[in-house]
Amino acid sequence: MYVAPKTKELYHSNLAQRIRSILRPYLNNPNQQACRPLPFSSDPGHIFAFSVDPNREDRIVIHMWSAGSHVVFYDTSHKKPLCGVLAANGLLEIPLASLRKNDCKPIEVRMDKGGSSAILHYRYAFQIKTGFTNAYGLEAPMSWYWRTEFITIPRASRGLY
Repeated sequence: MYVAPKTKELYHSNLAQRIRSILRPYLNNPNQQACRPLPFSSDPGHIFAFSVDPNREDRIVIHMWSAGSHVVFYDTSHKKPLCGVLAANGLLEIPLASLRKNDCKPIEVRMDKGGSSAILHYRYAFQIKTGFTNAYGLEAPMSWYWRTEFITIPRASRGLY
């Protein structure tokens, strides 16, 4: 499929603007809380989230995925009252039964070339089937969060930017 160079340029420009608009409040915060990069590798059959705390809405996790990564994200898991137990890797392991009960549908994503990134809510559940990620956590000031209007991401790209 041929894509005109101007179309590609416009797409990349719009994508870069979208990413900047998402990250701006986190990076412009003079007292930002960022965690060091945390590596997580494949662990098929185990589903994780960074938190299940419904009271904090000001955190995101930026994932940088390796080549050949195959990940399952669970749609709307960040909005549901999930339960989880502390796992050996420091994350919370989310039982599949909890995701099913809350109607969180799996979205499989393959990142063949790597270098792919995902900006996710810190409650978003995921399973790494193959590959690995380096994850960076960011926190924005609460005063910013309450002024923000979030937009719905199209289903085809939900969870990925």
